[in-house]
Amino acid sequence: MRVTRPPHIGQLMLLIAAAAGVFVSGRALGPAQEAIRVSLSLSDNQMAVLQGPAMALPFVLGALPLGFIIDRYSRAHLLRLFAGACLAGSLATALAPSFITLVVARAIVGFAMIATAIASFSLVADLYAPAERGRAKAGIVVGQYIGASFAFALGGYLINRIGAGHWRAALALLTLIPAAAVTALTWLLREPPRSDIEVEQPTIAETFREVWRYRATVIPLGFGIVIAEMPPFAVSSWAAPMFERKFRLTADVIGVILGAATFVGGLCGPIIGGALADFCQKTGGPQRTISALSIVAMAGAPAALFGLFDHVTMSAIGILLTLVMSSAVVGMGITLFTIVVPNEIRGLCLSLLAAFDSLIAISLAPLMVSAISGAMGGGAMLGPSLATVCGMACVLCATIYFVAGYLYRRRSTRSVAV
Repeated sequence: MRVTRPPHIGQLMLLIAAAAGVFVSGRALGPAQEAIRVSLSLSDNQMAVLQGPAMALPFVLGALPLGFIIDRYSRAHLLRLFAGACLAGSLATALAPSFITLVVARAIVGFAMIATAIASFSLVADLYAPAERGRAKAGIVVGQYIGASFAFALGGYLINRIGAGHWRAALALLTLIPAAAVTALTWLLREPPRSDIEVEQPTIAETFREVWRYRATVIPLGFGIVIAEMPPFAVSSWAAPMFERKFRLTADVIGVILGAATFVGGLCGPIIGGALADFCQKTGGPQRTISALSIVAMAGAPAALFGLFDHVTMSAIGILLTLVMSSAVVGMGITLFTIVVPNEIRGLCLSLLAAFDSLIAISLAPLMVSAISGAMGGGAMLGPSLATVCGMACVLCATIYFVAGYLYRRRSTRSVAV
């Protein structure tokens, strides 16, 4: 009996592999953070810059042209360029002799990581129908979390095995092979025909007019996605130092804990979010999806207080549940984003969303944690600081989607009345 496989599964698997590979490089500094800080005599704020603004700001500056390029040119070709940039940035990170050179290296990796995600989401929207995009995009997000968990688990093991003084060798072993593999695999990608087009080849002025026409939907939806991204970036930047300082754990043990939490959370969250997004789209459309987003975001608030827990196991479970809820919300939000935004402005809107995400989630979340812990009394207060940032993000995200759902219902009622 012949077994048929889902259409485009091969292309989707390549995109998942690309997401995993670039996220290994993007999250590589997490387990090596304390070793780098001591080796180069850096402060907590400088480490926050390396994992936040250094990775985000280059993309913010290039988001607008990148969005136009993704909407008009082959995304398969662009993904090859991004993979090559990730490989170059990973090598530069391992060789960087100073803080400034590390900033440059992380800037290259950060741009490649975010740009790969945008191009991948745009491709998936043309490979799958609206009611199937949630599960397909869940695969991309799962790939990202697999890469992040791999970075934590193997990175912590390598730091402990090779020694903190040899963190450059550990980073090279951790990142260069996955980045090189992704660069090779992207040559197997093929560009699909574009679908859901409302305006053929719009001019720049027409593009911005169309973006403005969708502002009432795009702005609250995008803002909620950005806020939901804050807890995962706060965790990836500061959970490892929190475990080391609060519970006196070694790098390899921390790597196992965070690697497992990131893997399980990154696997369950996108799958739950993807399935729920597809179910809501089939049974109630965007309005039901927005309502579900508010509920899921609020459900993650208690676990987001993991930094206040006094037991390692409880803190680890809290991180796991936080990642599940956050990744589910992000997956559902991005799926809805690609459904309500037409193809010809999808890449631009995703780029603008990623730019805003870079400013708030990637740049601001790590800096907020270090700033709040400093105001509370120093590095020993990382736990309460993480609880503050992550807990507030969950509540704010739920509030945004609650208000967005109310406004969407009002607009729908008016449209029916007219």
